[in-house]
Amino acid sequence: MSAIVDDIVRRLAAGLDGDLGIPGKVMKFNAGEDGVIVLDSSASPAKVTSADRPADCTVTMAAIALKRILDGQMSCGGAYMAFTRGVEGDQALAVLIQPFLRRVAAVGSGTPPGA
Repeated sequence: MSAIVDDIVRRLAAGLDGDLGIPGKVMKFNAGEDGVIVLDSSASPAKVTSADRPADCTVTMAAIALKRILDGQMSCGGAYMAFTRGVEGDQALAVLIQPFLRRVAAVGSGTPPGA
């Protein structure tokens, strides 16, 4: 696993307030050689990890895309268009996870969520 994935997992876990917006589901970002980021709402409390496991939706995307989203440098839609290599499973989860990603990005930037 790469340092960038470690940082993403740390930031997402720190922003976790129990609601990922995907109740009872598992979402995975597959960053290839860099590793995976798994957002797991199937158990309580929800968790973020880099341990690979089956998911309801897997987005294959470069790790740098998630980093840019969390840094506020790119929108979820822009990252999806530029960096996504594929989506498997329940594609609706890729949309439902966006508010959580934006919330984590806002906290990291000091901007209030929704601003």
